Amino acid sequence: ATHFFSFLTGFISTRAIVLDKLLPFGLSFIAGCSLPLTPSAALGIFIGYFIPSGDTNAFRYIAALFAILAIKLLLSSYEKLVSNPFFITFIAFISNILTSAVALKSAKINFLDFAVDGLLCAAGAYFTAISFKALQKQATGLSADELSALLIVISLLLMGLNGFELNGVSLGRILGILLILTASKYGGIISGAVGGIAVALTLSLSGV
Repeated sequence: ATHFFSFLTGFISTRAIVLDKLLPFGLSFIAGCSLPLTPSAALGIFIGYFIPSGDTNAFRYIAALFAILAIKLLLSSYEKLVSNPFFITFIAFISNILTSAVALKSAKINFLDFAVDGLLCAAGAYFTAISFKALQKQATGLSADELSALLIVISLLLMGLNGFELNGVSLGRILGILLILTASKYGGIISGAVGGIAVALTLSLSGV
C-alpha cells in the first residue's frame, strides 16, 4: 500500500504544471523521497513524464529522472548522505539544469524558464526531503519547520490535481481549501497561515 501510494504521488507530482510548460516537481519528488520508496516513485514519475501534460518537452525531465535515480542508487550505501536535504537539493538542481541546458535550443523555453525550472525543482526537493525525514519520526511529533515543509509538499501535490475538473469544479482547489482548514484546526494559527500561503502560491504558479 505504501509503495502504491508512492507510485500514485509520484505520478501526480508530474501533473503540476508551471507557466504551462514546466514540470519540475516530479524531479523534486524522486530526489526527496526515501530510498525504500524510490523505485515505486520513479515508476509513477516516469509514466507521468512519458504521458506529458500540456505543451511541454517532457523527455528532458525523463533524462534528469534517470540521472537522479542513478545517483541515489549508486550512493544508497551512504544513507546519511542521500537523505541529507542539502545534498538532495544539489543533485536535483544540477540534474535539472544540465538536462535543460542540453534542451535549451530545441525546447520551447527561454533562459528565464530555464532558471525558474531549476530553482523550483531544487526548492521542491528540499521540502520533500525534509518531509520524508519528518514522517519517519512522526511518532515523536513534528516541529514547526517540519510541519511547514509537509504543508508545502502537500500543496505542490494538490497543484497536480488542479487539472482534474468535473463540471468546472477543480478537485485540487477543493482539497487546497480543506488543507488550510485542517491545518488551522489541528496545527493552530501559524500552520493555517503557512497552509494558506503555500496553497495560494501553488495556485498562482499553475496560472489559477
